Amino acid sequence: ESVMNIGDEAFYGCSSLTSITIPEGMKDIEFAAFYGCSSLTSITIPESVVSIGDDAFYGCSSLTSINIPENVTSIGDEAFYGCSSLTSITIPESVTSIGYDAFYSTAWYNDQPNGVVYVGKVLYDYKGEMSENTSIEVREGTVSISPYAFDGCSGLTSITIPEGVTSIEDETFDGCSSLTAIIIPKSVTSIGNYVFRGCSSLTFIAIPENVASIGNYAFYGCTSLTSLTIPEGVINIGNSTFYCCTSLALITIPENVTSVGNYAFYGCSSLTSITISESVKSIGSSAFAGCISLISIVIPEGMTSIGNRAFENCEKLSEVINFSDLDIKKGSTNHGYVAYYAKKVVKADDQIGDYYFYTAEDNTHYLQHYIGKDTVIVLPEDCNGDDYQIGETAFLNNDSITSVEIPQTVGTIGKSAFASCDNLAAVSLARGVMTIEDNAFENCVSLTSIVIPLNMTTIGNSAFAG
Repeated sequence: ESVMNIGDEAFYGCSSLTSITIPEGMKDIEFAAFYGCSSLTSITIPESVVSIGDDAFYGCSSLTSINIPENVTSIGDEAFYGCSSLTSITIPESVTSIGYDAFYSTAWYNDQPNGVVYVGKVLYDYKGEMSENTSIEVREGTVSISPYAFDGCSGLTSITIPEGVTSIEDETFDGCSSLTAIIIPKSVTSIGNYVFRGCSSLTFIAIPENVASIGNYAFYGCTSLTSLTIPEGVINIGNSTFYCCTSLALITIPENVTSVGNYAFYGCSSLTSITISESVKSIGSSAFAGCISLISIVIPEGMTSIGNRAFENCEKLSEVINFSDLDIKKGSTNHGYVAYYAKKVVKADDQIGDYYFYTAEDNTHYLQHYIGKDTVIVLPEDCNGDDYQIGETAFLNNDSITSVEIPQTVGTIGKSAFASCDNLAAVSLARGVMTIEDNAFENCVSLTSIVIPLNMTTIGNSAFAG
């Protein structure tokens, strides 16, 4: 049976080897196969080869030319690193992936002018010092950008990537601290590890809907990023993906995500609201630790585990709505401190529509929480056909609401139910509302209009104070 590949380190350190002909039928040249063959001057690679592995020809300092055959699709990291005599490289259009430093310290690379270096259809590297306020348009026909291509290019302010590029590889824009704008085409399906780490000037990024994976540390330290939409196709949020994105205020985890990695949102100190989809089963260790502005969270029904210290130091996390079977108790450090600071833990029984959550106690339904962002609110007429009450703090600190209409099926508005809704300007109460409890609308500083029904029996202490 014919040999189909040259294995790892097959000719490693054969410093006297001067030439080799690889037979037809060979598919892969694997890791470090000819590493350190410093006397190798020529090699014939057959048309059957489809991949050249990491470090395959590392340090072959006598090799002067290489002809990559038409069927090769990938060239690994440092594949020809240190081939200091290599002046001629033929790369076919079939190559769609070239690894980190694949041609670094070769005579060919040294002869390239400063600026963007292309190898066939691959944007391989940015060579030399980048000047301040640099904008780049990647040329049409490019199919991929190599890892580390713009690593540390602090002068890069904007870049446009054309349709046809399918992935953004590891650390491509790592440390591009002046990058404020990037256009990612719809053809991109994956974003690698550390891709935008330290892009501290990036305020917004539109991730195409076809992206199915976002790597670990992808947006680590993007301190100016204020909003981001995670595409529906993403199934996992990796470790430290949004670590210390200190300006990120709102994020929705889409329906297909099943896990949130360790430290995923650690230190996102501006994050006030997060919507976790029903599909999420696990939250990793320290995933939301240090999210000091987070005030409420809904734990979905399918949640099975919350990692150690997942919500540690979330000192404003006062409300936990729990649909899961996890035994979450106020003041407990269990389940990642999720309820350690809570003033209220609600074991939710019902959900009406997309935004309203209810509990039932002693045959009375309570609207306990609202997660929508609508400005004009018309509350549901009933809860599964029954009258209901508005529970304590149900709409507390909601800055989106400008007006609310409360139906006659609501008998009581609970304590602090709408407290500190800063933009709430108008409240309409139907005749069935009999009681407004203490502090219900306290500190609603924009409130200019409210209609009190004639049959109102109780208005509590400080109900409209402030």
